[in-house]
Amino acid sequence: MQGFNHTAASLDDARTTGLANFVRSIYILDVRTKNEAAVREGPTFIEAARKAQIIAAATEAIADVGFAHASLARIARQAGISKGVIGYYFPSKDDLVRAVVDSFYLTGHEQMMATLKDAQSAGELLTRYIATNLGFIAENRAAARAITDIITNFRKPDGEPHYRVEDTEPLIAGTAAMFAWGQETGEFRSFDTRVMAVTLRAAVDGFAGQLATTPSLDVAAYTRELTELFQRAVRA
Repeated sequence: MQGFNHTAASLDDARTTGLANFVRSIYILDVRTKNEAAVREGPTFIEAARKAQIIAAATEAIADVGFAHASLARIARQAGISKGVIGYYFPSKDDLVRAVVDSFYLTGHEQMMATLKDAQSAGELLTRYIATNLGFIAENRAAARAITDIITNFRKPDGEPHYRVEDTEPLIAGTAAMFAWGQETGEFRSFDTRVMAVTLRAAVDGFAGQLATTPSLDVAAYTRELTELFQRAVRA
């Protein structure tokens, strides 16, 4: 177990490095960086708004009827537009579905970073991390349901899934960086940071299923319990 024997300067250096590693890694998913743009460069404000409208309609349709039954015709009806308008922005349903996933994670990333970037310690970061993750899912229940269905059922022509377990590696690495920071400063005990990161991500991802089966779930109480559980697990 690492002691609190760092100087103030070294603690500040550890905070800067640890938080930088976390910010650099967290939520930067391969599924966003390796996709090609589905629309031409430099959309106008009106084009951007229309694209967002289509993505929102696709998200709602998939959440309502499932990925397999959310046809472009259904999505067009949901958006109040024609299929031709969808085709102008997204050449295929696959392009649109990838945009739905990208939009969900990018929005989550932006909200997370606004909350996490000025955390003063690893323990504070862990508390904020859990609260903002669960809060985002609770505020976007339909979208979270749609994303789960897409990741489970979205397949390539050869049957291989579009999104694989390996695609979450940057997310696991970013979460592990948070725990490594706490160990570096002596705030967290010695443990395998990857095991803890995988466990925390599983707990966060499982929250969406809990909300789906128990809509009346007390989100605040669930957040407090999960936070206390992991704070006790990592505390030095």
